[in-house]
Amino acid sequence: YKAGDMTVLKEENTIYLILIIFLTVASYTDLKYSKVYNIWILAASVPAVYINTYKFFVWAGISIACSFILYLCKMVAAGDIKLIAYIYGLLGPSSANILILISLSIAAIYALYFLLSKKILYSRLIYFKEYLCKCMKSKNIYEYYDSKNDDKSLTMPLAQWFLIGCIVWRVYKLCIVM
Repeated sequence: YKAGDMTVLKEENTIYLILIIFLTVASYTDLKYSKVYNIWILAASVPAVYINTYKFFVWAGISIACSFILYLCKMVAAGDIKLIAYIYGLLGPSSANILILISLSIAAIYALYFLLSKKILYSRLIYFKEYLCKCMKSKNIYEYYDSKNDDKSLTMPLAQWFLIGCIVWRVYKLCIVM
């Protein structure tokens, strides 16, 4: 290794350590209280802004703008959008895209397992098809999930999957370096 390579690796390790700590706390509160607290996001943003300066706000803002439609449809919660924004703000788009893809892929595998084990995959696919038809016919966006009427067990906190995806991505990257 050259001295410059080690410096980059140390900086990257610091960034991923910050992200893993952030996602660990967010996972805990998301699983326990179904909430990712704004105060935690603000506190965790201090080192992220220090590391990435204005780029943190640029990438976080772009990710919020891109994922806002999912929030409007009630397909993801506001806390999930904030988690994604934090990941983009801290890592930048190239690493964040990979981390999000890995995380959501792992979550999708689990969701498929869950739906198959509960024998509700078909009914959920029909529900989704009807939702899409309703939106297209009326040319409006409706809530996909109604917290007052829909089964709470059908929601899936995403913070834990972002944490798992982050750990998988980091371990993979470290194995490539060695």
